[in-house]
This record gives sequence, structure tokens and C-alpha cells, in this order.
Amino acid sequence: MKNKRILIINFTEGYRQIRLALEEEGYIVDILCPSDIHIEINPNNYCILFLIVVEGDMAVFKMARAIRNSGSYQNMPIIFLSDSNNETNRLTAFSAGADDYISKPFYPREIVARTQVMLKRIQLPENTTNKPTAL
Repeated sequence: MKNKRILIINFTEGYRQIRLALEEEGYIVDILCPSDIHIEINPNNYCILFLIVVEGDMAVFKMARAIRNSGSYQNMPIIFLSDSNNETNRLTAFSAGADDYISKPFYPREIVARTQVMLKRIQLPENTTNKPTAL
């Protein structure tokens, strides 16, 4: 994969182990705080986006909807991370365009594995068919 840069928005120190695990696998991890969201982000710079859900803050869900509705970002995988296993947040995230939603307890190696699987899936050639083959 040529682009191994990941963007995490709403990062807090509680997610430090995840960042370290991704970096150990060779990913470059950029962090943006909610106050930096107005900065123009080039979607070609990132292979995947992590949005961290802060309980009671709906801005991250609005951001996901905006990303999905924009032409240049709509195919970028979005993974939500949350301290909460709240079903409403999970459903809101998926309706906003999440590809995955992971809640605590976090296992950094599992998050790396999910990231790798997601990225493999989007690298499949356009003409690939999912037809089963006879054994």
C-alpha cells in the first residue's frame, strides 16, 4: 500500500496505545483536535479516518455525514472509536456512514487488524467479482 497515513480526529491520551500500535505497523498517524476541523484536509493524504466519539458530542456524527456527502472523501473508510458501548451511538455512527464502530475495551492489535482488513477490501480491483468458485 502506497499511502499508510491515518487521520484520527478527537484524539485523547486514552487512545495513545492505539496510536502506538498503528505506528508500530508502519502507519503515519496524524492527529486533529475538534478545534482544527476547519482546516482543509486533502483526502488523498489519508488511507483511513478514525473518529473518536466523545459522549454527548454529536459533532463527530455530523462530520461523518459531511464526509460521506462530499465527493472527494466519500470512499475513505471511517472507523469510529468510543469509550461507550451505547447502542444509540453505534446506530447513529452507522447511519452517518461508519464502516466500523469499536468500543472499549480496546485491543490495539485488533484495531490494527481491522484497519488492515478494511484497507485490503478497498484495494480490490473494480472488476473483481465475488462469485463463489467450485471446489
